Amino acid sequence: LELFFPLKPFWINQGFGENPDKYKELGLAGHNGLDCFAIRGQVVRASHDGLVTFTGEDGKGGSGVVIRTNEPREYKDGQAYAKTIYWHLIPNIPVKAGQQVKVGDVIGYAANTGWSFGDHLHFGLKFTSKGEADWQWSNLEAGNGYFGAVDPVPYLSKISAEDYVSVSNQLKLLFEKVANLLKLLKLYGK
Repeated sequence: LELFFPLKPFWINQGFGENPDKYKELGLAGHNGLDCFAIRGQVVRASHDGLVTFTGEDGKGGSGVVIRTNEPREYKDGQAYAKTIYWHLIPNIPVKAGQQVKVGDVIGYAANTGWSFGDHLHFGLKFTSKGEADWQWSNLEAGNGYFGAVDPVPYLSKISAEDYVSVSNQLKLLFEKVANLLKLLKLYGK
């Protein structure tokens, strides 16, 4: 699994597992994601391709998006689907549940909704397995003290989703030009 930074620039203000005393009242062993610096309205992008499985509010006034991979990935001794969590967004979310997204697609805008103390993005990662019915998914690490979340840092690439899209588009154009050049060489080389 490779995740691209959902924000540009990408700065972590609070890491995974930090401040256990602060999160004890929520039943957590520590912070269950990455809190990333963001200003109100800053664009938040999909960090991987996948299916939007949730958009909306968490019951505490926090707005967010959840994206699950379309295919399972290597995880521990087997395979699992991964889902990323993007929280504290402005409530007017531009994607809907059931929508396919690609790396770099705009999925929301940073804010301070829900249990939050300032504008930022809460970015989380969970590994899941599919149940018997399509709607049954279970967190593989459910009893780990972080509500099934794992540290996203080992899965992060060193490039933002925004830059990935830009480089990918430039490479596509370059390949098209090379293909056209090869066609011309073949045509006039005879």
